[in-house]
Amino acid sequence: MNKNFIKILLGLSLCGCVAGYILWFPEKFGVCAPQDRFSCIYPLSERIGQPLLILMSGLSIVSFILLFLPIVIYPVWKKFVFIISPLVLLWVIFTPVQCSGLLGACFDKKLTSLVSTVIFIIGSLTVFIIKYISIIREKRRDMDV
Repeated sequence: MNKNFIKILLGLSLCGCVAGYILWFPEKFGVCAPQDRFSCIYPLSERIGQPLLILMSGLSIVSFILLFLPIVIYPVWKKFVFIISPLVLLWVIFTPVQCSGLLGACFDKKLTSLVSTVIFIIGSLTVFIIKYISIIREKRRDMDV
């Protein structure tokens, strides 16, 4: 595994951010007229655009950080991603776009995307730190011997 794959991942996540932004605000890009609120792709904007932009932003941040870390961290992070990604996707997919809970205590798609992105970033940073510390400890042990 080399840094090129991480660069590709970063590029794809940035493209996902752009696609999410365009789907979230189609009138800003001339895709829809402001008066075509329900006949254009507006129903998709909150269902797909918001989560795509928010989730891909988190992946972009983590991919950017991963570019500057030793490549041996990537396989450990990849295992973490294979575990958490399906859970996050299912959570976001099955969350309603809007809801009216008691006292406003309700997770809609936007809030769910934000919370899951924060969990993903914190989890990834934890994996990075733990693996980086173990690499440093291994180097010290090798130097002591």
